[in-house]
Amino acid sequence: MIGQQADLIPDDAVAGIAARLTQIVITGAQTGLTSIRPVQEALGALAALDERLPATSAQQVLSLLVEWIPREPNVSRFIDEQMLAFLDACIKAELHLADQATQGLMDAWKLDIKGAEGLLARPPAIGRASDTPKGAVPFEGMS
Repeated sequence: MIGQQADLIPDDAVAGIAARLTQIVITGAQTGLTSIRPVQEALGALAALDERLPATSAQQVLSLLVEWIPREPNVSRFIDEQMLAFLDACIKAELHLADQATQGLMDAWKLDIKGAEGLLARPPAIGRASDTPKGAVPFEGMS
C-alpha cells in the first residue's frame, strides 16, 4: 500500500516510515527470506519514495542489494523488479551513493536482468540542477 501511495506520505513522516521499511528488508535479508512478500513490498515501498528516499535507508539497503546482483546470466529472482526500482530511486534522489547505484544497474544489465536496460536507457529528468552542465545558464523560466 505504501508503494502505491508513497507520494501522499507527509515529508515529516518519510524518515520514520523509511526506517521501518529498511528494517524489514535488512531482517529479511539476514534470515535469507529475500523472496518473500514482506521484503518485496518493503523494498518496493522504499523505491516508491523516489527523490525522497532518505540517505540512511539508501545506504543500508544498497549495501545488501549489491550482493544480490551477481548471478548467472539470464537468471531472475522474485525481488528483481523491486531491486532495480530501488537502485533507480537512489539515482533519482541524487544521493552520494548514486554512482554505486548506477554501477549496480550496469552490473544488472550485463547479467541481462529484466528491466535494467530500460532504466539505463531512460533519459535523465529535465530541469534538475544536476542536469545543467557547469557554467551553463538555465533557460529563462527554468531553474
